Amino acid sequence: MSRSRNYTLAAALAGLLSLANAIVALVLLPQGADKINHSSNQPPYAVLLIEVVIGLIGVVAAYGVFRTQRWGVIVTLVLMVVNVLISLPGIPFGPTAFDKISSALALVLAALVIYLLLRRDTRIKSKAELSA
Repeated sequence: MSRSRNYTLAAALAGLLSLANAIVALVLLPQGADKINHSSNQPPYAVLLIEVVIGLIGVVAAYGVFRTQRWGVIVTLVLMVVNVLISLPGIPFGPTAFDKISSALALVLAALVIYLLLRRDTRIKSKAELSA
């Protein structure tokens, strides 16, 4: 099995981003919906729930990318697009500097993963070229 360097790097970045999203959201969830939604320095409870789901599914999908499975690439692409859409409002409207910086970092990492997964690796020869 020839593994693309792009896929390996994308899997590592997607796995780390997904794991970080899940851990940060899981730390905040025990506070409860009422306290989180009425707090001015935390994202809404619904965003935290989405981040937990995206994070856990993203770790599994990143493993699929690492194993060069088509389903892993597709699920990772979809989750990274959702991650970009969730991170966008956090940059201008994040309640704290940490929220703004972490949203910007998540946006950049998700965009990089999307780029790496869609970029053709010229070092890996296709099966058609190998059989010719």
